[in-house]
Amino acid sequence: MHRFVWNLRYADPRAMHPQSPYNYPIAAIVGSTPLPPQGPLALPGKYEVRLKAGGQVIRQALEVKLDPRVAAARNELQSSLELQLRISALLEKNYDAYQQTKQLRARLAELMKRPKEDPIAVAAGPLDAKVAALEGEATPILETPKNASFMAVNDTLTALMALVDGADFAPSEESFAAYRRICKGSNEALAAWQELKNKEVAALNTLLSKNNLAVLPDVPNLADDEACGN
Repeated sequence: MHRFVWNLRYADPRAMHPQSPYNYPIAAIVGSTPLPPQGPLALPGKYEVRLKAGGQVIRQALEVKLDPRVAAARNELQSSLELQLRISALLEKNYDAYQQTKQLRARLAELMKRPKEDPIAVAAGPLDAKVAALEGEATPILETPKNASFMAVNDTLTALMALVDGADFAPSEESFAAYRRICKGSNEALAAWQELKNKEVAALNTLLSKNNLAVLPDVPNLADDEACGN
């Protein structure tokens, strides 16, 4: 007999883990506790499990029941789920932006190996510094991020996700306010990143083309969240 254990969670959002192993909760078990952020827990209710094998689909109904020790109302759990899904979506977008900066900096590092007086190396250095600032550094636990960088957004969102996930009641107004602040910081970082790509990256690409060199890779635009939960 085979047994499959479902952790009752949505898919984990993509995120950076620069503080590992210090991001683990205090009750973590070695080899058994996943590194946060984890996806939100599914709400109590009726579901259907589907097993696809050999062209056949086998279905089985199941019901997820609320822990009898939890007195939270359905709307409170729904509110928590919705906020965690918004946090997850913002983490995903932030992760994509962070990866874009990493890829660009890898190419800029190659260009900066050229002779110091080379116009391409001269242009690549300051651009790399600006991209590095947007990329950001890990924010130590309990410290306030120094700027609205992608790493700062990642760290604060990860902490907020753990806070909301660890409560058996509706998120506090402070949690919603924190999300709005982080979302606005994310929008600032995305806008700065887009402006950098439109102007300075484009200018360096023009210089590379004139010297018959491969231009910097084109990366998709990442739209910000205009509402931020307002």
